[in-house]
Amino acid sequence: MVEVTAMDDDTPGLTDTQLVTVNVTNVNEPPYFNDQMLSFTIDEFTTDITIVQAIDEDGDTLTYSIPDISSQDIFGIDAMTGALAFINNPGEDSTYDVQIKADDGEFSTYQDITVTVEVGGFES
Repeated sequence: MVEVTAMDDDTPGLTDTQLVTVNVTNVNEPPYFNDQMLSFTIDEFTTDITIVQAIDEDGDTLTYSIPDISSQDIFGIDAMTGALAFINNPGEDSTYDVQIKADDGEFSTYQDITVTVEVGGFES
């Protein structure tokens, strides 16, 4: 409860005090990615790309997915860990784009990722 007092500047001054109840309701905040876009360059024989990680200020469990059906034939993502990988070895110079969705059960957020595959681009 909060006590609110109202006064006027007239003569004689009037004053009134009232107790007011303020109810604060916690609401679910949407998850978010720190970076809305990321890019990676990987070797032709690499399938693992990265682990995406969204933030949920409420501590809700997040699930990760690839919303674009055409990307689901190329990429896979672990729904609980966010581990993103190629389903098969990409094996050629190419650039791929994929969008990742993080969902807390009520709200979602998205991250765009570009993956460039370089054939023989890395030295050991």
